[in-house]
Amino acid sequence: MTLPEDAARAEAVRDRYREVFGTVPPEVEDRLAVAEATGRLDAVEAIETLRRAVLADNPLEPRVQQLVHFAQLVALGREDPARLHARGARRAGATIEDLVGVAETSLVTAGMPAYALAIEIVASLDVDTAPPDPAGGRDRPSSAGELWDRRFAEEGWPADPDPFLVELAGALPPGRGLDLGSGPGRNSLWLAARGWDMTLVDASKVGLEQAAAAADANKVTITTVQADLADWQPAEEGFDLAIVANLHPGPDTLARILSHAGRAIRPGGHLYVVGHHLSDLGRHGPPDPDRLLTDERLRAALPPGLEVELLQTRERRGDHDHHAHDHRGGAHAHDQSGGVLQPDKVVVAWAAKPSPPHEPRR
Repeated sequence: MTLPEDAARAEAVRDRYREVFGTVPPEVEDRLAVAEATGRLDAVEAIETLRRAVLADNPLEPRVQQLVHFAQLVALGREDPARLHARGARRAGATIEDLVGVAETSLVTAGMPAYALAIEIVASLDVDTAPPDPAGGRDRPSSAGELWDRRFAEEGWPADPDPFLVELAGALPPGRGLDLGSGPGRNSLWLAARGWDMTLVDASKVGLEQAAAAADANKVTITTVQADLADWQPAEEGFDLAIVANLHPGPDTLARILSHAGRAIRPGGHLYVVGHHLSDLGRHGPPDPDRLLTDERLRAALPPGLEVELLQTRERRGDHDHHAHDHRGGAHAHDQSGGVLQPDKVVVAWAAKPSPPHEPRR
């Protein structure tokens, strides 16, 4: 039986973890449960006191300490504690850029598995892991959306529509279109000029503002929605065309986004998907091989109930590179090799939602 004073002591230990990480790790709960059951709370408190004293007296500030922990744990392949310390780093004031920097360093020190794990963890961070004061006195982005706000503001982006979208959708009659991960909206602007009623969804406020400004300049009307693609739910069967272009959030999240897109299409409508091929690793798209596509990977991610009319790997001119979202805050990746862009390989899918059979006349 746990005494009230023991319960209070255990809760004090939990509060220390909540202060740093915003949560109590499962292993700490297990440790406390065993200590309470065996009367060994003194030992747990002694360990926690020593741990706290070492960290408090450490010359590294809490933000740097958490980043060091994160780096060490991804190098060891310890996913759960690495996630915990990524959250701790965010709560201590670290930015998404800080964590990406750790991930890139881990590629050099521990290889691609460590890098891929670190990027997966960074991409999975919720907005609520942001520090209480995101600015933190430093002029750096505090979220993936803000990171890409800066990228869109500072860099030029293609204005021409994706050539394979032009080929496949060019003959369709105008209708309602949905562009998931639109960025500055090159595909939607082309469709809007052809009479389509386009809704653009992206995590980047700046990208959507650029799309709206371009629409005004071209005297076309679009609708913009700033949202997390993995969670945003479009109207069911409300669109004649859905576009998912150059999004690379990882297999599970891509399948979820495509499922949303599939539900949004009306019977007779189409889904267009394009993304960088695995062979483009290191040249175009994200540097994580698990986020790149093959024909088989994209086929597995497409929602059931659609008729796949085309799915193949094609070569595309390099100046059509765009950006790739994560599943939480719109983290993107694009070609950073510099110099003249070389042709890249992409996987293209074009699928239709079957129309219901007509009932026979009575």
